Amino acid sequence: MSIWKYFALRSVLPVKSICGFAGTVVFTARALIGIAGNQSANQCMKKSEAISVIFSNSANLLRKSPLKKNRGIKQGRILKTSLIMECKPVVFFDSGIGGLPYLEMARQRVTGELFIYLADRKHFPYGVKRPSEILTGVMESLGLAIRRFDPRAVVVACNTASVIALAELRKKYDIPFIGVVPAVKPAARSIPAGRLAVLATERTLADNYLADLIRNFAEGCEVIRYPLGKLVDLVEYDYFSTSAAEKKAIVSRELGNLKNSAVSSAVLGCTHFILLEEELKSAMGGGVEIVDSREGVTRQLIRVLEDKGSGEECHGRRDCFYVTGEPPVEERYRKFAGKYGLEFAGILL
Repeated sequence: MSIWKYFALRSVLPVKSICGFAGTVVFTARALIGIAGNQSANQCMKKSEAISVIFSNSANLLRKSPLKKNRGIKQGRILKTSLIMECKPVVFFDSGIGGLPYLEMARQRVTGELFIYLADRKHFPYGVKRPSEILTGVMESLGLAIRRFDPRAVVVACNTASVIALAELRKKYDIPFIGVVPAVKPAARSIPAGRLAVLATERTLADNYLADLIRNFAEGCEVIRYPLGKLVDLVEYDYFSTSAAEKKAIVSRELGNLKNSAVSSAVLGCTHFILLEEELKSAMGGGVEIVDSREGVTRQLIRVLEDKGSGEECHGRRDCFYVTGEPPVEERYRKFAGKYGLEFAGILL
């Protein structure tokens, strides 16, 4: 006997309850399928799989709750059976694509987790904006991802966003947040009395947080703050359309006199610069150590996930790449997703 025929014969549930049940199923299916941009379904999860879970779980709920008079089906209980609640991913967030190398290292070291990457295309670039603008953009875009995915942990894989918004994020959400800051401490340890360069955006270089890092951990070093904001645009907009020779020439030109300043170590204070690591090494010379914070961030993520338990309920899902903003989405984002082995899932709505 079908479930609808059973309802008709028994006349247990009022029309309002039945409509509420159906409405909940539709809402949950949409959440699971994950409408993103102009795509009909989220590439991270197969449509048939999502729907089968909805109805199998709903059927289990009916079996556990015998139909009696005045006992309806609570919408909240049905929502709790969805994969959105069961499968909590790890979210990586950046103003653009700079956080992808951080995600790459995490995926190499961590198994059994679902990873979601979000590039805040809507508010890019952060490095030239006022702190209040950056904070508003981060809270809006990352807040959308948190509400959508209910993550186990969030890596703010952007130096500027970490410095400006991390404290506010931790205050608002009961989720572990892992930030990215310039790796001044490990760089200074390797050259306790040498010359150290911090390569970053104007916003990061001007922030008091960097000044505190230098004062606390690099007191014996001579520190050069060097802005390279143009390299952020090169990576974000022209990475695939610029040849290797052109990239090398642009990086060399932007470094200017820093190439001959006897720097012993260079800290990459912007995640975008990691995609130009080889060009930076070539331009600055083989004797200069290039330092970033991927290793420290990955170790901290592992510690957080060990405390949170296993993510095995996400087994079999595809790691996904989302962007914010309005359509159409530029083809380069699909290329970045492919370069890092991610499923491009479109615009996060």
